[in-house]
Formats: sequence, C-alpha cells, structure tokens
Amino acid sequence: MNYEEALEKIRSFRRFGPKPGLDRIRRLLGALGGPQEGLNVVHAAGTNGKG
Repeated sequence: MNYEEALEKIRSFRRFGPKPGLDRIRRLLGALGGPQEGLNVVHAAGTNGKG
C-alpha cells in the first residue's frame, strides 16, 4: 500500500460526530426500564452564574 492508497483508505472510513437529539438517550432509558419516571425533580439551569 502506498501513501495515496493509504489516504484513500482513511478517507473512505465513515466519520463519526455528534448527533443532536434525544433519540439515543430515550432508547437507553427505555432499555433500562424508564428509571427517570419515578423521580420528582425540578432542574433549574442557566448561564448567569446562579449558584
């Protein structure tokens, strides 16, 4: 295998990256039996340094 063939092989690989969305998380939680369903919580989040 020469340099050009090696580059072609590397470039042929499927690229992985972020996949926005909640589908994978929902499938995982479903596979775990939905443990989040038994929780009563309020999650307050922000970016203004609120502690």
